[in-house]
Amino acid sequence: MAKDSLKLKIRSFEAVVDLGSCLSFAEGYINVLAGHGINIVYVNRYDWCTSPNIFGIIAEYNEKVVGGILLYKCKGDECVFPFNEIALLKDDKSNIDSDCENSAELFALWHSKETSGWGLSYLLIKAGIALSLRLGIEKTMYLVADYNSRMIDKLGLEPVRKNEKNVTFDIKVMSMIEKAHLYQFLNQNGLSENMNLNPSYTLSKEPKHTVIEYVLGNQFEIEYNIQ
Repeated sequence: MAKDSLKLKIRSFEAVVDLGSCLSFAEGYINVLAGHGINIVYVNRYDWCTSPNIFGIIAEYNEKVVGGILLYKCKGDECVFPFNEIALLKDDKSNIDSDCENSAELFALWHSKETSGWGLSYLLIKAGIALSLRLGIEKTMYLVADYNSRMIDKLGLEPVRKNEKNVTFDIKVMSMIEKAHLYQFLNQNGLSENMNLNPSYTLSKEPKHTVIEYVLGNQFEIEYNIQ
């Protein structure tokens, strides 16, 4: 492996069986995003740590947790996605809520200040989608700000549309109201050429390995463990 690579470990966890990872995630999220993280209230309640619906991804650098993302997996016909808790002005969302069987949402993405410019958000979302594929989830949603749309496109997510319009929400970030767009990743089980080339799908098929990757001009040696 190249000596100048940034060495990362990116691994998954299940909330109900790994309290240590839950606490490490929450501590990092709250420290980095205190006061303006859009999911700060949800994460700060800590009740998600005992929820069978919550899974997560964390990234470690020099034995320190430097980022993560959570995955809410819908179980049963009734569930409340995290985006419902942060949206201030909602579209008519009846079609979204009623279509929750075997669906999930990625949320509460964060990374430390020391990793700014690394492209860690891309790696975490990629791993989160891979985890959803490992769990057999058919549709994974993610609420995206305008400035992150290019990154989302590279991972194969598409806008959720209703009545021929993209589904959008107003969210409060610090003292400002911003627009966020609801995207989704549809699991096609490798039935299309685009799916077979998708980086998350590739990771889901080889979830435990070490690889050299390049993101935003940075070279990483990443040890993945997405189970």
